[in-house]
Formats: sequence, C-alpha cells, structure tokens
Amino acid sequence: MIPTGLLFFSRSGTSLVKPKRRTKIEVRTRKPIQTHKESETPKRSEIYPRIDLCGQEIRLFEMTSASGSTEIHGKFHITKLSESPTYAALSYTWGDIGSQRMITMNGKKLAVGGNLWHFLHHRTAVDLATHRFLWIDAICIDQQDVSERNHQVGLMREIYSKASVVVIWLGRESNDSNVAMEYVAKKGLAPLKPKGPGYRALWTRAQGKALYDLCFRPYWRRVWIIQEILNAQEIVVMCGTKRFEWRAFESLYHKAKVLDLRGWIFHHEFATGLLEGPAMTTVWQRAHYRHPDTPAPLLQELLKVFQDWQCSDSRDKVYGLLGLVGTAEIIAADYSLTGEGVYGQVVASLRYSEEDDGHFCKILRRSLKLPPRKSSEVKIRGNRYYYQDDWPRDIYKWIGGRKYLV
Repeated sequence: MIPTGLLFFSRSGTSLVKPKRRTKIEVRTRKPIQTHKESETPKRSEIYPRIDLCGQEIRLFEMTSASGSTEIHGKFHITKLSESPTYAALSYTWGDIGSQRMITMNGKKLAVGGNLWHFLHHRTAVDLATHRFLWIDAICIDQQDVSERNHQVGLMREIYSKASVVVIWLGRESNDSNVAMEYVAKKGLAPLKPKGPGYRALWTRAQGKALYDLCFRPYWRRVWIIQEILNAQEIVVMCGTKRFEWRAFESLYHKAKVLDLRGWIFHHEFATGLLEGPAMTTVWQRAHYRHPDTPAPLLQELLKVFQDWQCSDSRDKVYGLLGLVGTAEIIAADYSLTGEGVYGQVVASLRYSEEDDGHFCKILRRSLKLPPRKSSEVKIRGNRYYYQDDWPRDIYKWIGGRKYLV
C-alpha cells in the first residue's frame, strides 16, 4: 500500500538650424548578401501550417527519414484531438539552448534542442513502425506565436491523456545508465527475496550507484513532467538505446518502500537517497493522484508541493500545473502576461484562508522569481481575504477603504 499522507513565474538646449539645400544625388545600394545560415533558416511562421485556435486542433509530427539517420526529416499532420490517429507524446527536457541542431520539416529547416535531436536520432525502425505519429511540444507548437502557445498549453491534459503512450526520454547514455536501465527492465518486477530476518540485497553497488545517478538526472526536476506523467495512460522510459516500462519502475519504488517501512532500507546502499529523490517522488505522485479516491488537487496545493521543480520560463511554475487541477480552478495560460501579471491571475482565481495568505503569496512570488512584498493589512470581501499589496492593481478598485473586484 502507498501511504496517503505523503506529499513529497534630451532634448538639448540648442536651436534648430535649417539645413542648406543640397543637390539630390542618386545612391545605389546593393542588396545584402544572404548568408548560408540565414537562407536555410526560415521564419518559424513559414514552417507551420495554421491550426484552428477556436477548437481542439493539434499538429502531429511524422518522421520520414530512416532510423539512425543524421539528416532528420519530417512533416506535419493537422488533426482534431477527437479524431486523431494513434500517436505517442514525448516527455523530455529541452536542454541547453546553445546546443541546437537542425531538422527538416516540410522541406524547411527548423532548429531543435540537442537533446531532442538525439531522441529522434535514436528512434529504431520498430519505433517508427509502432508510433508513426509523435506529439512533441518544441516541434508541434509554434513557440513564437503567443496565441498558439496559450491555446496548446490549454490542451496539454487532453494531449497527454489521449496519447497511446507517453515516452520519457532521459537523454543519452552516460554514468553507467545502461547498467541502470537493464537492471530496471530485467529485475524491476522481481519480488523481494527474504534472507534471515531481512532481505537479500536489491542490487550490487555498481547497479545501485547507476540507478541513483539515473534517478537524479535533470529531467526529474522539470515542472512540465508532472502533468505529462500523471496524465499518461501508458509510459515507456528511454535512455540512450535502452528502455523499460513504467510498471517496472513502480515495482522498484514499492520494494524500496517496504524496506523503509520494515526498517531494512539502511542495509541497501543508495536505497534511502533513491526513495527520497525526485524520480521516486514522481512515481508516488502518479500513483497517489491517479487513485480513484484521490480528488483533483488544488492549484494552491500543487504550487506548494512543486515549488522547487525547475523550468526555463518562470511563468510555467503555474502554467505547467494547470493540466492537473479541477475544472473549477482552471485559469487560462496567457504568455502575454509578465510574471506580475501571472501572479495577479493566480491571486484572483484562488480562495484563501486568512492564516495561509501571506505564506502562500511568498511562495508564489518566489516561484515566479518576483521580489518579495511587505505584508500589510488584510482587506476582506465576503469569505475572501486579500493582502493590500498582493492584489493586482489592474483588477480591483477601492470603495470606502476596501478593495473590490471589477
């Protein structure tokens, strides 16, 4: 059983002088010579076929180049979510922006991150046949179109829940990751073996160290993976050329938890750190929130639990969790807002208790990378409590010394 009590954005002063009249001289200028790099990299808007932002249309990516090819080619397919063909959705980290590589989409060049490029490069012939279509945010969303980003982020829950499988890509092989991947694939589902009053060792020291490194990769601290994993129906984990099914990973968590509850975890090197790390925390969160008796989490609760998870855009500390909350708490992703704007958006949508207001506002501002504010008198309207300095100025007005929604 999994314990249910755990919860592991001059004017100068000079006068104007009339210039002397000059003879008009015709000046011929040469057209600037376009470099090879510029000619090969069109604007993103030229690559993307339009989708209907009033419905539930998405783009799916089909890889048309052969497995293992260094020249990656693909094309788009526009479909409604309700009518989409079978597809896989990718969960990964964007990685270093400076390590971009080129792929060819519909005959035009598109820059993608190095980590994503390596995933596409590692796809086997079986992958191409089994999962012909992929949904990958960096490819399928025009990231420079704010309206489109807002629209597609609003569909993230449906995109990942309707995917036939969510593929977790941990990156290329390193730090004996092949050892860890093979261990989970082959022994993850094996039961604990008793030995005297305790249990046989779960793994060798080399296997334990490799597992520890794998479970502390940057992927596991990325805020977007939370909704991607929790909404997935089926999950496959990939690293380099190796892979395993999520249920083997869950089984590994359960075994470590049994050792912990029975006081034997300290006899298994790396097990304590593994159990308390971000990967196993994510395993527990998926099992907890997908349990039929667990209600949809509140946005306020999620923001507190995952405040230390990472994202490149601080606004995604909020928007990256929207796919998990109940429909009553949903706010619309709006990337035209600043961090302060998103802060005001959240404050306006959540119900507070008087005791928790100040603490939560501090967490929210820190998550959005905003400077802290001084606490001040609480203003009350109905059963809501608002800090004077924390209520966004563009959506309230003062009436008789109190703030009211407008």
